[in-house]
Amino acid sequence: MINKRILVAALIFFSAHIILSEIMSAVGIEPWTIYGFDVPIVWFVSALLAAWYAGSRFIVPAVAVWGALWTLIVFLLYQVAAPTGQASVLGILQFNALGLVTSLVAVALGVYLGQVISRRRLHDERTAA
Repeated sequence: MINKRILVAALIFFSAHIILSEIMSAVGIEPWTIYGFDVPIVWFVSALLAAWYAGSRFIVPAVAVWGALWTLIVFLLYQVAAPTGQASVLGILQFNALGLVTSLVAVALGVYLGQVISRRRLHDERTAA
C-alpha cells in the first residue's frame, strides 16, 4: 500500500522538476537544449528534495515519475514532428538517449542522497531527544 508520504513526495518530485525547469528557462538556460540533452541537475535536485521528504522506499515512485515525465516529453516531441511527416517515436528516443540515461542516473543519485540525508536527520532527532 502506498502511503501519503510517498504520494506527496512524488508530487514534490514532479512539481520541483517543472519549477526548476521554468526557473532555468527564466534565467536563460533552456534545460532541454544544453548539448542536446536534459540538464541532469534539475532531475537530481528534484529527486533529492522528494526523497528527503519521503524518507525511504522512494526509488520506485521516483522512477515512475521519471518515466511519466519522459513519456510526456516524447509525446510532445512526437506531436511537434507529426505535421512535418517526420514523427518517429524510435527516432525521438534515439535522439534523446543521452538525456534518458543521464536523467535516470541523476534521479537514482538524487534519491539515494536524499534518503541518506533524511536518515541522518531522523537519527539526529532521535539522539537529541
